[in-house]
Amino acid sequence: MTLISFFDEDPIDNIGDIVLLKPSRCIFLGDDKLMKKRRRNLITQFVENRSMETTVEFHSLPRGDIDGTLGLLRELIERYPDCIFDVTGGTEMHLAAAGIISGMYDIPLYQRNGKNGKLLWQYGCQLAPQAAALCVSEVISLHNGAVIDETMMSKPDITDALGQDIIHLWEIAKKDPAGWNNTCTSLAELTEKSETFDPLQIVVTGQQDQKAFYRADMPILADLMVGGYLQEVDYAWSGISFRYRDGDIRMILTKAGMLLELYTYMAAHWADDRAVSICLDWDGMDANKGGIQTRNELDVMLTSGLLPICISCKNGEFDKNALYELDTISKHFAGRYAKKVLISSYGGKSEQSLKTLERRARDMNIVPIFDVHRLSYEEFSQRLRHELIGEG
Repeated sequence: MTLISFFDEDPIDNIGDIVLLKPSRCIFLGDDKLMKKRRRNLITQFVENRSMETTVEFHSLPRGDIDGTLGLLRELIERYPDCIFDVTGGTEMHLAAAGIISGMYDIPLYQRNGKNGKLLWQYGCQLAPQAAALCVSEVISLHNGAVIDETMMSKPDITDALGQDIIHLWEIAKKDPAGWNNTCTSLAELTEKSETFDPLQIVVTGQQDQKAFYRADMPILADLMVGGYLQEVDYAWSGISFRYRDGDIRMILTKAGMLLELYTYMAAHWADDRAVSICLDWDGMDANKGGIQTRNELDVMLTSGLLPICISCKNGEFDKNALYELDTISKHFAGRYAKKVLISSYGGKSEQSLKTLERRARDMNIVPIFDVHRLSYEEFSQRLRHELIGEG
């Protein structure tokens, strides 16, 4: 099967038909301004990386010239009699031209829903799209972004034991999100100033440095000690010392927002692919050209089929700027079909202020989940699934 498709600005629209229908050949038509070399390279690289057997071609269309467009379409259907028109993308003129040729030469055509990959309608064919899913790195690469190698954590190996620890730690944190943040900040400061070479054993003797310990939330520290996450704790005039149970606990307790990110990552176990704490480079394939590189961090990213999902986690006070930041990052790295969600356990605002933020989020097509601290793990997982893909 030869697929003739009008090139679209969104790369997921372009590659969607290739992964769902697996044609032997896919011919993209578009004007040179839209079908830039960089965008063409992203598609061919995607096909090569997946070792697909689809041959990809690109043909320029004369802008605003319907006669020229009709001529090119006639030439292509003569060359490839097994062709089918995809009219998901393209301008009104392109769609009109495809309709004319389809009617004159009885060429099958169809249109696809860009969000879920399902065919809206088809004429003269009985196509059956196969199940397919993008991975997080593919979504980012297709939008000319890149995951930076120095990313601290992308796809953590969460064992059953660590998963239970994360759920238990969240039960501690959600009782007082602000206190949790203060405690993590204090532990991070003490860890940075530790006088030992053992990354798990923390010893601080400087009088000024010790003050960080007393800025932590004491009830939360007590819970961490009872749970065995902080061990051998000793605090006296001579110094502060304690030991992290292991490296995973050290990582979670020295970055305030990491716990909610991991908790969300776990709750989204239903996703086709997922990643957490992703450090992103805006320049992607062009990063080696030198100059200042623009970087951002995305807390959690998922895929469900062809649908990208971008998640921001705020275990603390936030304002409308968090919404704008999520919207900007999502559009750049995941495109127009991406679902966006902001998860929070504490807005630090009045109920009325939170309602205002919630309305603003929905106006920006961002799903607000501002009550994660009131949900059980199972309820949170089901809520995410229902809000984002309509299941659960």
